[in-house]
Amino acid sequence: MGMFATLAKMQVKGRRRLKKRTELAIIAVAAFLIGFEAYTLAIVHIEDKAGLPQNIGNFERIRNSLKEQGTQEKFSFAVVGDTRTTRTFERLCDELRNEPLSFMVILGDFVETCTKGNHDYFKFECTKRYHLPFPVLLVAGNRDVVCKEEYYDIDKVSLTDFEKMYGPCNFSFEYNGCLFVGLCVLPYLFPTGESIKFLDSTLAGHRNENRKVFVFTHVPPVMSTGPVANSFENLDAFMEVIERYKVDYVISAHYHGYDRTRQKDTVYLVTGGGGASLYEKKTFGGLYHAVVLTIDNEVVSEKTVLVRNDKSAASDARHFAIA
Repeated sequence: MGMFATLAKMQVKGRRRLKKRTELAIIAVAAFLIGFEAYTLAIVHIEDKAGLPQNIGNFERIRNSLKEQGTQEKFSFAVVGDTRTTRTFERLCDELRNEPLSFMVILGDFVETCTKGNHDYFKFECTKRYHLPFPVLLVAGNRDVVCKEEYYDIDKVSLTDFEKMYGPCNFSFEYNGCLFVGLCVLPYLFPTGESIKFLDSTLAGHRNENRKVFVFTHVPPVMSTGPVANSFENLDAFMEVIERYKVDYVISAHYHGYDRTRQKDTVYLVTGGGGASLYEKKTFGGLYHAVVLTIDNEVVSEKTVLVRNDKSAASDARHFAIA
């Protein structure tokens, strides 16, 4: 009997300890949830006041603001793609602020997925973290917009929503004797007919009066080696326009790495190392980077700005809280 009584007492004590541990675990989880909810409310309150900085987007006033910089024989601009609002892209912004840039073009996939919450987070980061002092133009990527209207729901961003938030998906501007054209060129399922028509008409009206032409797309039409990124609708028609007008550069992203090749009169540059997981690890293409192009009279030079990958738990929590 004594042995059974001892075992019974031990079982009671064990149950009490287990109950106490369970209660403490519940209290800890509750405290975490309450704290995270407070953090979320604080972040969202800040985000509500953030909005999009006046120098970011494709609106006409932003493109026209470049004219206020005056005429320069030599100037530089940056291109970067697949940034995904990562801490790595924040580090790239830290480096690019030190460059004498006239403007920057983000080549699409600047949010993780095409939800309105993720776009809110991008706006928050633009205001609170990136602090870019020059105009920033945005090419639409396949992660930034929903691919078909039938897949649309109230939380997803369509091309129409994109243009309300950031300005036209197809845009152009002239700066210091150069023509720049941004196009909505996305993988199959997305139509490209209007974008190619816009490119053709823009080049017909302005190619001859500009010494250099740069075209920005998300999906690259040409790559040199390695895995080929998704192609797009009407690729042959696009290439015919590029070759007919002797476009100097077509600059794209979508492929998470670096690639450069030349066909006929055109350099095809791919820079998709802005923050998303890289496709390559052991070559130059497997480095997180942006590219700065400098135009000096008739000469175009390229410089690659490199950073280390940066994972931040605080950044992830902030992203989750807003998005």
